[in-house]
Amino acid sequence: MDIIAFSMGSLNFYWYGIITSIAILVGMLVTRVGLHFRHESFSVMIDLLLLGIPVAIIVSRLFYVCLHWQLYSGKVSEIIALNRGGFSIYGAFVGVLFLLYCYTKYKGISFWYWLDILVPAIILGIAIDQLGHFSFQTIIGMPDNGKTVEYIEYAFRPAGFEQYEYFKPVALYQAIWQFVVFILVTVLSFLQIKHRNILFGNIFLIGMSMSCLGRFLFGFFYLTTQRGMQLHAGQFISLMGLILCLVLWSSRKYLHNKSMIKSVFRV
Repeated sequence: MDIIAFSMGSLNFYWYGIITSIAILVGMLVTRVGLHFRHESFSVMIDLLLLGIPVAIIVSRLFYVCLHWQLYSGKVSEIIALNRGGFSIYGAFVGVLFLLYCYTKYKGISFWYWLDILVPAIILGIAIDQLGHFSFQTIIGMPDNGKTVEYIEYAFRPAGFEQYEYFKPVALYQAIWQFVVFILVTVLSFLQIKHRNILFGNIFLIGMSMSCLGRFLFGFFYLTTQRGMQLHAGQFISLMGLILCLVLWSSRKYLHNKSMIKSVFRV
């Protein structure tokens, strides 16, 4: 698949951007359903979307530049050249979290409560992102002749593996994992709404823990990981995210009666 979907003069529209837009629209629909059952206004989501897109783009770019600093060192013009691509989904996620925290503090509403509302859309967006990588053949594993394989066009085959046609579809595995996590957090959300016995924020922490775990484990199937036999940046970030979620969950579960912990972790 060509990375460019279509062009209008000198302006190119990329398939990845289109898939990202679809993920945002689907996420809005999922969130809209959740807000309906929680009897919350959709206006908050509109505010977060209008503010979140530029913040996510900027922070995503900064993360990408930091992770690939050897390519941008001393090249300020390249750093701000957003039209040339180069964004990090981890950076976008951190940017949105920071914005949500500032927004909820400003509005005087619960940060953890809104994390639970948004987490199904976040997980589903990650799943759709992985389907995009599967379609573009950008995330693959070692050559394989098993039943579940992905045919890689010659132009997209990694250097040194041109003679192989079929590879492990790692991006597809990750997409399936994320869809399962999406179903889990959706079920937990409805249980939270119906029984109100799940602490606000725990659904988010559970969902992101499972998401990070899958990203970390499936990272071992990456062709680049197996060739280098060491953790790549995505795995390291996912592992740190998993540890952070578990620490927060444990702190909120066992120490929530202390005033300091309560003020920090039960916002």
